[in-house]
Amino acid sequence: MLMGQEAAGKTNTVYHAMDQPFVDQHIPTQGIDTKVTIVDLSKDRAETNWTENTLKLSEVAYNQFARAVIRSTQAEKTKAEDKGTEKEGGRSKGEQPSDGLSDEKFTTESESSMSKNSTHSKPNQHNANHKPMSPVDVPRIKDMQYFEQLSSSKELYCRLDIWDFAGQEDYYGIHHIFLLNRAVFVLVIDISQPFETKNEEKSEDRKGKEVKLDSIKSNLDYWLTSVYNVVDVDRSECVQILGTHKDKVSEDDQQKVKTKISNFLKGHIAKRLITTKAKNHKEFDILFISNKDRNPEEGKQLRRTLLEALKNQTYWKEKRPTKWLLLEKALKEEAEAIAPEDKKSSGSSSSDDEGSNPEVLPSTTAGKLILTLEETKKIAAAQNVEDVTQALLYMHSKGDIVYFNTPLLKDYVVISTKALIDIVKASILND
Repeated sequence: MLMGQEAAGKTNTVYHAMDQPFVDQHIPTQGIDTKVTIVDLSKDRAETNWTENTLKLSEVAYNQFARAVIRSTQAEKTKAEDKGTEKEGGRSKGEQPSDGLSDEKFTTESESSMSKNSTHSKPNQHNANHKPMSPVDVPRIKDMQYFEQLSSSKELYCRLDIWDFAGQEDYYGIHHIFLLNRAVFVLVIDISQPFETKNEEKSEDRKGKEVKLDSIKSNLDYWLTSVYNVVDVDRSECVQILGTHKDKVSEDDQQKVKTKISNFLKGHIAKRLITTKAKNHKEFDILFISNKDRNPEEGKQLRRTLLEALKNQTYWKEKRPTKWLLLEKALKEEAEAIAPEDKKSSGSSSSDDEGSNPEVLPSTTAGKLILTLEETKKIAAAQNVEDVTQALLYMHSKGDIVYFNTPLLKDYVVISTKALIDIVKASILND
């Protein structure tokens, strides 16, 4: 999740990471711009191969499901061979055919959003306490030729969602709705700005006032405070400080700025450690780049830094039920079924939608953006998913849906985060 003031260079940082051309003309991001990328984690390729996804998100979920099945099937086969037991098709003689989809045997691709507080209820680690899919469910895996193709591939991919938050003050009030607990927060700072200005206000003195982010110090103070309203202060590994406009600052001044930033961060966090009684905090990583005057090595370093930050997260390679991916696929298909005219009425993504009515939430036979919990449970039952609340909280935590397990909101599921972003954006643009 990229956060920072307007014109700090967040969008061009995204282009830089994905090796797309620099855009000189400043076009402000409205709301939140999201991109789904597929990263090849093979050796020596993770720093160069970031490909923007062109598939429907339901297809992305199915691909992740397919890869999870193949990897687990291969692991089971290898385990059987190592034991030297007599096997037929991955099972012992006399054993009933496995449905191949038992929760205990599978993990999905490691995945993350590049961004909920205590009211968001983090999902627990899966207890592997579920019924496996029955053999009648196996025909859902329709494309066996595709599976065979995957089984011969040695490549390992992860899905990486990049969220580019608007830097205009109008949007600051809605950012907290979309900040995710399972995320890396990239605080983008224009290092060509002065480090601090006269009469600089502290964050606690700004309450109820207009937000003025006219220095590096005020930006760091504001955005760090926003992040630590969502995550614990001792999770420093989820924050990355990224300085842009390096081409406008001399090497000597860059070092001076980096020292000032480091000293400020130590003081800022020291106060939070006292007030929150957190036990530890590692030093922040600080990286300076130029999005305009690029060189290949700098692009690799940017991608390497972001991936390392992700791999340091506690949820990286976390195990969870494969069936949750089928539920995710089914919910995405429901969202994708919404007719174009209904999307337009909700303030959805087209640039021509700025005048649309954000108050209308579509509900059609083709699909809808909001499902009741009961409707969602019926979809989950078709995928043999029993722990629906945990599955929804997991999908919420990585930004695929919006679901709050609170008394007022627990009976409703927003199945398209992007559509909700567009609705909120339209309401601000129409004011």
